[in-house]
Amino acid sequence: MQTSIEQLVDQYPHLAQAFASIPQGELHLKRLLDLNASWQNMLLSGARRNYTEVVVAEERPLAAASHTFDIIYAGGGLNLLHAAVMTQRYGFRVLVFDRFTVGAVHREWNISREELQELLDSGLLTPAELESVIQREYQDGVIRFHAQHIQVAPAELRLKDVLNVAIDAEKLTALCVQKIQEHCPRYGAPNLILHNTTFVRCAVQPARNVTVDVTDNQGAPACYQAHLLIDGMGSTSPIACQLNCGRPYSLVCPTVGTVAHGYKQGLAPDAIDQASGEVLISTEDSRKGRQLIWEAFPGKEDQVAIYLLSPAAMSISLSFLMTFSPCCRIIKIPAR
Repeated sequence: MQTSIEQLVDQYPHLAQAFASIPQGELHLKRLLDLNASWQNMLLSGARRNYTEVVVAEERPLAAASHTFDIIYAGGGLNLLHAAVMTQRYGFRVLVFDRFTVGAVHREWNISREELQELLDSGLLTPAELESVIQREYQDGVIRFHAQHIQVAPAELRLKDVLNVAIDAEKLTALCVQKIQEHCPRYGAPNLILHNTTFVRCAVQPARNVTVDVTDNQGAPACYQAHLLIDGMGSTSPIACQLNCGRPYSLVCPTVGTVAHGYKQGLAPDAIDQASGEVLISTEDSRKGRQLIWEAFPGKEDQVAIYLLSPAAMSISLSFLMTFSPCCRIIKIPAR
């Protein structure tokens, strides 16, 4: 049987060569194909308003103690931060599963010191651990729009303490996995991390708990029970599709990006300033009704994370900020 890369050779030889040249290229390609299949299925099901009911009200027998948890997390990305706090600070027994690898985050995150303080206040990280996941801290960030053909003088907006700390996301999630696995919940039974585990359905028994059905990468079924299921499966979540009648969102924010190195460093227009984050930058006029807007955030050593946003992405982001920012609050749970 041909591998996924071999299947690309005839039609896309250069793409196949590129995937073959990177570590775990076959695995990365399979993830992209899986994401594309989920996206295509979502488009079709949304148009027909046809979707699978994966959350049902259904009585189930009590599971064995080894398969019973306080909280089950579907998805092994940002869920890990919450799961680690819930077990480490409150003693809950947690299960985190992902259809691929729990904690496999291949990018950096940008955030501020004020926001990172929450990781210290919650007890999730020590100051030393926090510093160990910080790749770089900038002096400020810049917003600069191309101004060649406008009637006002060009100006830059400098931002202090906004997206000015680059975090090694993979190292942060690895720390969370370690803390979840090492912590002993109040009941004595261990927490559980399951890789290559796919969500199938959830049976809700309102008076008692929820039962979550999953399969492993060989298709073998299993079920686990908890008081709460938290859905962190992202935009293609089958639970989100059911809640929204086949369409988990009405607009899409496409972003293309990469983490690369070898760029010229310095203050010239064609160089990367390692002391500054480029929050929103346009380098040319709009063409054919489309404006390209870039972001660039220096990371460890000479690495730079670069993103290209579409006009649709900008309209969604800005409308979201204007709509929700005034009422956003962080709810702190007092220590026991």
